Amino acid sequence: MINIKDIYNFLNELAPFDYTDKFDNTGLLVGDFNEKVTKILLSLDITNDVIDEAINRDFNLIISHHPIIFNPLKRINNESPVYKLARHHKNAIAIHTNLDMVNGGISDIMAELLGLNNTSEVLEPIYKNPYKQVVVFVPRESINEVYDAMVSAGAGEIGNYKGCSFSVYGEGSFQPSQDANPYIGSIGKLEKVKESRLEMLVTPLKLNAVIKAMLNAHPYEMPAYQVLDNHALSEEIGYGRVCEIEDEIDAKSLAEKVKDAYNCSIVRYVDGGKPIKRIAVSSGSGGGNYELAYRKGIDAYITGDIKHDQWIGAKNLGLTLIDGGHFHTENIVIDYLQKKIKERFPSIDVEIAENNLDVVKYIV
Repeated sequence: MINIKDIYNFLNELAPFDYTDKFDNTGLLVGDFNEKVTKILLSLDITNDVIDEAINRDFNLIISHHPIIFNPLKRINNESPVYKLARHHKNAIAIHTNLDMVNGGISDIMAELLGLNNTSEVLEPIYKNPYKQVVVFVPRESINEVYDAMVSAGAGEIGNYKGCSFSVYGEGSFQPSQDANPYIGSIGKLEKVKESRLEMLVTPLKLNAVIKAMLNAHPYEMPAYQVLDNHALSEEIGYGRVCEIEDEIDAKSLAEKVKDAYNCSIVRYVDGGKPIKRIAVSSGSGGGNYELAYRKGIDAYITGDIKHDQWIGAKNLGLTLIDGGHFHTENIVIDYLQKKIKERFPSIDVEIAENNLDVVKYIV
């Protein structure tokens, strides 16, 4: 049986809820962790139309990007979506700023859809976490299998290099107890084995997957390993990504690419008046970071919800500023969530809401 807690735990692997910004509200906002999941409905926002769809089509869990409860509620009347969710026993999980910031999240998807590479630089770092150093002791004949498993799970990635590791030979000793099922050795007898000490660095987000892969590949019943903080390298988690393209592009052409990549209803932009090579993207409402983008040497900054004074400020700085809209720069994550949840839970019906729509109408 798959329950709400199982889905929550998986989302926590994708984008740890610990990375939620201090002003935000994420996680299970309405519902019961112990309830069995029947079907999952995905939507950027939980509107009354989306809830009606969940009721009529028997979805008991709605996963949204924007939280259904954001500001403190002083009352809940029968027109409130929160009231409707609770009345009809529907569960709601929000995965918001943690998904905005996490590596592999919305900003990286924005960059990928535009064909931008080398997006390891974070525009506005919020968290800085030390890399983890995984040290495991492996019988020499099995080191290649354990190494390959750890690399496949993401260990050993440092900058532009993959598969980075260090190993040294030594001798391990152990004595299996009466209840043990040893790969090597006999019950009650001290065993000494030629082993390798294998060390690999891993980002905090990939740590659990690497440990799981290592344990699955390791021949021992109880492998000896340790996890250390390595402060020589750190992983930045935050808003926006920065990249540099090989061939220059002009502001109008880049704005057109944004419209196509995110299926925008309309795109607004200000031309900074110079060729563009260094580009930053940030989902949702990122207009407040246009000056930060300029200070980081950005030629063009792509986001949503740009205010009038921000347009003027960007023009004065000579920064190309492109507004693809809040909805359209974030709705791109819904397909990603559907794919990831289906991969982990193939027995669960996971659908994108028909009412997952931009409620704003445009005259072009």
